[in-house]
Amino acid sequence: MAEPDSRTPSSPLHDIRVVDLTTARGQLCGRVLADLGAEVLLIEPPSGLAARRVGPFAPDGRSLFFESFARGKASVALDLVADREAVLELIDKADIVLESSGPGELVALGYGFAELSDRPGRERPLVYTSITPFGQSGPHAGNPATDLTIEAAAGQVAMQGTGARSPIPVSVPLASLNGSVQAAADTLMALRHRDRVGVGQHLDTSMQAAMVWSTMSASGFFPVDGRDAPQSDQRRTRGPRDIAPGTTLPLIERCADGWVYLTMPILGRVSTDSFAALMAWLHEEAPMPKVVAEVDWGMWLINLFGGKVGGDEIASGIALLREFLATKTKQEIHSRALQDRILMAPLNDAADLLADPHLVERGLWTGLGEAQRVGTWAHLSATPMQPGTTAPEIGSSRNGWGPSIVAATPLRKESAVPDDGGGIFGDLKVADFSWAAAGPVITRTLADHGATVVKVESQARPDNMRFMGPFKDAKRGTDRSFPAANMNVSKLGLALDFSSDDGRQVAAELIDWADVVVENFAPGVM
Repeated sequence: MAEPDSRTPSSPLHDIRVVDLTTARGQLCGRVLADLGAEVLLIEPPSGLAARRVGPFAPDGRSLFFESFARGKASVALDLVADREAVLELIDKADIVLESSGPGELVALGYGFAELSDRPGRERPLVYTSITPFGQSGPHAGNPATDLTIEAAAGQVAMQGTGARSPIPVSVPLASLNGSVQAAADTLMALRHRDRVGVGQHLDTSMQAAMVWSTMSASGFFPVDGRDAPQSDQRRTRGPRDIAPGTTLPLIERCADGWVYLTMPILGRVSTDSFAALMAWLHEEAPMPKVVAEVDWGMWLINLFGGKVGGDEIASGIALLREFLATKTKQEIHSRALQDRILMAPLNDAADLLADPHLVERGLWTGLGEAQRVGTWAHLSATPMQPGTTAPEIGSSRNGWGPSIVAATPLRKESAVPDDGGGIFGDLKVADFSWAAAGPVITRTLADHGATVVKVESQARPDNMRFMGPFKDAKRGTDRSFPAANMNVSKLGLALDFSSDDGRQVAAELIDWADVVVENFAPGVM
């Protein structure tokens, strides 16, 4: 069997070697680095990693879990105790070591960061990444944990399900996946720091902390508002879901062949226009009674809470909406949502995803026999990813590392760039045109590590995050939102009128100034 090799001279990490000592909970970290072109070498016992025995399984018995997360990696079969010298020889030639054992376990075997980074045979400073449930230190560091208990400890499970039943978990290991991807991002930042100042470091990634980040604004309700987020934990059976006797807030609703999700009109103009367009579609195909049709359906939720509209009219309209959606397929709803810019989307199952022509055209799926797995998850114009197609057989890379790697750029000496405390990205300039959550999380991370980030907004259409609670002192206002503040810590702000020539000129000059531009508008807007 040929060894997988996704590295080409144009791959972002083509000159990086990774020793992967992770358990099942950390396998995705190495997969991300392998997809970016790193040479990732699994060191596993002759019997194989336990991750090879994690389900689900293909008809021939192969672990689809392992096939998904070990693609693009190579494998050597070595015992960490009996084959110590061979293991150390491989690690000496590596840039990165990944591990997800319990705190202190690898240290006890002589494979801790201090021991490995100080070895005389080490070729380059070492980045050593640990992925554990609660981190390397603290009162819970040594606690036993499953993926579900980590999710629960991070507050995620309390937010899942309805008030009619107990909280429910999701069916995939979210803590492992979030922790692994966070660790991969941390590792990339540590590589940049190493290449600037010539030193390695030990990264301590907590899966619990990664999951707390995934709760987004929910984590801010108690410190800001003294209570849990709506529809979570003790408030699961209370709050704005009950809008009238026997009527609940429409969120996840049945359609003819499954379920759809609706965004409520509470996030500024985009969401109010969206719900108004949805009710206009309903009225177009199934006319509502006059008293219901005359409701301002863009502002209905805000007006209901403010006592400006009665609950009976709202309840009637919501009931008619549910009946209407039940007659439409997911595809019909999706098509109309795109046409009228309605914030409503189908809840796709696996069959929907595999048949999605958009994902097929973008090359997301790649197959091995009957199994389809995620392939290229991002498209890089100058350094395209070339994910491996298979997971390695046990010990199939008998010679360890592949052909000698010559670094594209020689590592700088530590004295060349003094560490002045400016952060990993202290010399980076970023023009931030992003809004809501996905983009601002990226630019906040850059800002937190020293980058000069200028966030650009329009006074006419502020970032929707500014309309999300909780709000300081429970008073609504575009400058009082916790989520908006949380996503934009450490940034500078600039308000521009993009409809004017002057505004666009300033935006163009900002882009000329920047090293990095981040935007998450719809394709074509920029």
